[in-house]
Order: sequence, then C-alpha cells, then structure tokens
Amino acid sequence: MATKNPTQAQQNMVNTALDDQLKQTEIGEWIAEHKSLALGLIAVIVLAVIGWGVYQIQKESSNNEKSGVVYKFSESALKEFVEKKSDAAALLAAHTKLHKDLSGFQGLFTTDLLVADQLMARGNNKEAKVVLEKTISLAKDAVQAYLVRTRLAVVYEDLGEYKNAISVLEEVNSSQVKLMEAKNYLDLGRFYLAIGQKDKAKVNFEYVLNNLAQDEFAKLAKLYLSEM
Repeated sequence: MATKNPTQAQQNMVNTALDDQLKQTEIGEWIAEHKSLALGLIAVIVLAVIGWGVYQIQKESSNNEKSGVVYKFSESALKEFVEKKSDAAALLAAHTKLHKDLSGFQGLFTTDLLVADQLMARGNNKEAKVVLEKTISLAKDAVQAYLVRTRLAVVYEDLGEYKNAISVLEEVNSSQVKLMEAKNYLDLGRFYLAIGQKDKAKVNFEYVLNNLAQDEFAKLAKLYLSEM
C-alpha cells in the first residue's frame, strides 16, 4: 500500500512540535526563532570545513610539486658543481632561477645551505653570500636563523666585510639559541679589532675569558688581550 504525502496541516504540526522541542533550551529557542539564520550559519561552517580540506589538499599537492623542482635542481645544477662539471656562476644562475620559480618556498632552506656550503668549500664566497642573503628570509625559527647567520659571518669575514659580520653575529648572540657562544664572542672581538674598535673588541674577549671559559677559546681570548 502506497504511503501518502503529508498534508500541509500535518507538516505544520510537525514544525510546531519541533519548535516546542527546540525551545526547551536557550540555544534551541534561538535556533527556533532564527531558523533561516541558523541554517545559513550551518551552511557557512560546512562550506568552510570543505574549503579548508580542499585548500590543504591543493597545498600538499603544490608542495610536492615544488619539492620535485628542488630535487631536480639538486640532481642537476648542484650535482654538476659538486662533480666539478660546472662553475660557481652556473650554479648561482640556476639557484637564482630556482628562487624566482619557487619564491618563498620553505622547502628551499636545506638545499640553500648545501649550495652555500659547496660554494664556500671551493672558495666562491661572493656567490655563497648571494645565496645566504636569500636564505635568511626562509628561516622559520631561531635555530635556522643561527645556521644561516653563522655561515654569513664566515663569508663576510673572508670578503673583508667586517661590519656585516659583526651585525649578523650580534644578532646571533642576542637570540635564544646559545650554541658555540665562546667562538661567537671571540669572533666578534676579532672583527671589532679589525675595524679599529678596540674597546668593543676588549669587551668581547673579556666576556669569553670571564664567562665562557672553554679552554681553547679562553686561551685565544687571553692571547688577543695580551697583545692589545
């Protein structure tokens, strides 16, 4: 036997009963009185959840694609440089294009450090400087910033850019990462000495000697102080 569609009167009775049930709580009463708005809000929330899910899928897909581009660079331009099949200019050109194509992609960070290390190992400090000055913008925390800045300090020193070296090491020493402090302060002392600021050099050497008495660096600090 076929079921009959409910009459308008029956439907109204159901709606009235539903309203009475909803009004038993404050939230339910609000929903009963603002059904259209409530349904609209629910629709917005559902759409937001769906949209977020789609965004995450697209983001993951995009990151996977970008990671593939980075890997291809590592297996081509970087590998050729390591194997001495290309020069620093070719590697830097490829790296510049990589950053242009993947602007702001955090997945470049580790590869950037590898590129900089390979360039520094071959004495190509001008090119390493260009790479590292791009990489610092990708650092997502104090540890990553430390890894970039300590490399920059070495590059700046080798290029005779002592003021830049001082600037990055001062940032390192003021950060929450406390690694190789004795060396950092000793280097700061040396850099200040190189630009003729003996008072600041002395402060840093004394800091190593009095506060970071690691044998090797303390001896060096004492030696520098004795020659000032």
